[in-house]
Amino acid sequence: MGQMTSLQALKIDTNRMSGTVPTEFAGMVSIQSFSFSQNALTGTLPTQLGLLTTLRQLAVNGNMFAGTLPSEVGKLTALEDLEVHNNQLNGTLPTELGTLTAMTLLSLGMNAFTGTVPIGIFAMMTDLTMLSLHNNNLTGTLPSQLGAATSLQNVSVHGNAFVGTLPTEIGQLTALVFLDVSTNFFTGTVPKEWRRLEALESLISGNNRLTGTLHSELGQLTGLNFLWLNDNYLTGTIPKALGDMTWLWSIRLENNAFTGTIPTSMSGWVTVGDFLFSGNNLTGSVNHILCTGALKWNTLQSDCLVARNDDIDSAEIECQCCTTCCNAAGEDCQAM
Repeated sequence: MGQMTSLQALKIDTNRMSGTVPTEFAGMVSIQSFSFSQNALTGTLPTQLGLLTTLRQLAVNGNMFAGTLPSEVGKLTALEDLEVHNNQLNGTLPTELGTLTAMTLLSLGMNAFTGTVPIGIFAMMTDLTMLSLHNNNLTGTLPSQLGAATSLQNVSVHGNAFVGTLPTEIGQLTALVFLDVSTNFFTGTVPKEWRRLEALESLISGNNRLTGTLHSELGQLTGLNFLWLNDNYLTGTIPKALGDMTWLWSIRLENNAFTGTIPTSMSGWVTVGDFLFSGNNLTGSVNHILCTGALKWNTLQSDCLVARNDDIDSAEIECQCCTTCCNAAGEDCQAM
């Protein structure tokens, strides 16, 4: 293999290859694409990868590689596509990743990486379109320098242990289409600066520790299909501006501390199929808002379960079209 000095692409995906990657591949000095994804390869990623300076794509995802991501990867300055997701890699992310300024796709999810994301790692990745760090054991804050990667369209950092506030600088990513920061320990509010994300179609931020009220500027994200803010500590009333999101398919606000009533502006929705708002402190009838018009609900869930209280039937929410009703605590949910 090491004698293939003119080979430019080696693709052996989705087979049943096992064993380790031989170090002799370092002799393939002209290689541009190296893809061994979806096999059963084991061992560590060889440090000799750093010798393949012509490499533009490295895809070894879907194997059983362990150990760390070699810092020598930082020598691959022509690299555009790095896919090592769905392995058993561990340790910290090498700061040398920041030298990969040609990067367009960086997929490190579904491993066991620990520690913080190195500060400045994204500062020069102006061509990066996809970033996946999801389902690792990363800690610390999400670097504000992420806002410098202005070509980003897809960001997935869910399923880690990130803390601190959501970076306002993400609002600079005007090409962003998909953002998933769920299942971490983020605190604070949803930044007002995120109203600039006019291309955004999915905002997934459930299962964090977000607090405060939802600002009305969120309604400027009129292209959203998915808005999931469930299982946080959000308070105040639900903004009327959410009714301006005419392309919504799914909205999840359950298990927060919202008060007041469902805004009448939501009667203008035409595409929503899922709306979950149980487990809040909302009251009143939604029959004239959500149970009329052309909406056909896949899931409409509220605190509409009738409770017997001093021989008087009562529920927090009156909803004749809900598919699932929960009690006043958002529990004991039952299909209707």
